[in-house]
This record gives sequence, C-alpha cells and structure tokens, in this order.
Amino acid sequence: MRKILQSKFISEYGTLLVLLVLFAYYTVATWGVIHPVSAGAAGEVAENILKQNPNAKVMIVVDKGTESQAFAKVLKAELEQGKATVVKTVSGAPSDASDASLGSDASDALDASLGSDGSLGSLASLGSELSAGSVV
Repeated sequence: MRKILQSKFISEYGTLLVLLVLFAYYTVATWGVIHPVSAGAAGEVAENILKQNPNAKVMIVVDKGTESQAFAKVLKAELEQGKATVVKTVSGAPSDASDASLGSDASDALDASLGSDGSLGSLASLGSELSAGSVV
C-alpha cells in the first residue's frame, strides 16, 4: 500500500484523482429533481403558456405548502393579466386534482393543467396534447 501512495503516478495525478472523487461524491449526494416554485418560475410558466395560446383555459394544481401557494397566486395573476382564463386552482394531493377535474365540466375545455409539485406530475400540456394525455 505504501508503495502505491509513493508512486510517481499518484504524486503527479493525486490532486486530479481527489477532485474526481469529490466531484463524483457531490454529484451523487446532491442529485435530485428540483421543482420550480418561485415567483420568477411562475412568471416564466405563464409567459410560455401565453406565447402558445393567449386565451388558454388553465387549471393550476399545487400542494398545500406556502411556496406552492405563492407560485399559484403569481401564476394566476400573470395568466389573467395576459387574458388567459384560470378555470380552477386546486391545493392538495393529486387525488384532489383529479376529483376537481372530474367533478367539473370545465375540465373538458382545458387548454392546460399545471402543477408545481413533482408528485402532481408537473403537467404542462397544451391544446390537443392534453386530450392525448402527454406530459411535458
């Protein structure tokens, strides 16, 4: 073992090996899905929807967290300012969103259904894609 640590290869490339090990560790340790729930993210989502369909009918689905509630509030304001129609805003579990869409005739006419939480599927399907059930 001592011979390996004193080898010419380790003395020349040891720092690089340490950096590669640290890179691999921090990559694995911080790997995860990040959900955009800031006010800026809501503005970007609204902008994308309004570019594709300025008169869209949208249902916003978020969890009960304070960040998600703020996301929904900003998203609704931005969409309504851009002449889109927010049919419904649902807070809660995914089952609450499906209950809300099934219990309403408005779900047939939706152009987009948006969720800020990964457990809700983060749907952003527009137009005919919504009826095909695609998830973007």
